[in-house]
Amino acid sequence: LFGCTGTARPLVTLRDGRPLMGTLLQLTFVATDEARARAAADASFTLVAELEAVLTTYTEASATSRMNAGAGGAPFAAPPALAQILIDSQRLALLTRGSFDPTVGPLIELWTRAGQSGRLPAAAEIAAVRGLVGIERIAIDGEGRVSLGAGMAVNFGGIGKGWALDRVRELLEARGIERALL
Repeated sequence: LFGCTGTARPLVTLRDGRPLMGTLLQLTFVATDEARARAAADASFTLVAELEAVLTTYTEASATSRMNAGAGGAPFAAPPALAQILIDSQRLALLTRGSFDPTVGPLIELWTRAGQSGRLPAAAEIAAVRGLVGIERIAIDGEGRVSLGAGMAVNFGGIGKGWALDRVRELLEARGIERALL
């Protein structure tokens, strides 16, 4: 359609990347306005950094880590992004009949310790930890308060990056960026 209007603006390609979420987030935008593309890229990196700060389990200060630490106690007042990814994760767990389940945190921890010690966990250890896994054991109320059973822990390693990219896509659509590679 640009060729038919007679007023086509030249397209610019913006490429940028930053280390986020344990990897390199690379963005490529094709747009008619370089300044708008740059602003959208900066907003995208900011959004992913904010989501990483909520979803990571690599820092004790993250909302996810604090929620996991309080498992079995009072409901945790989750920030909106954490509550939403948990709701989305529950839906995906149901759709996959449990093949996807972010409550595998205790299993990840068990196998991480096993790798560090150089010994496989005993069958009894595995069975005990598997008893702490199950997305159906997470309750989220209408206010975004999350209750985890004692010993439970979520880990968004299986969904976090893709979920964050979906939020970037929404941001780009709202900013009128129609051509992007994330």
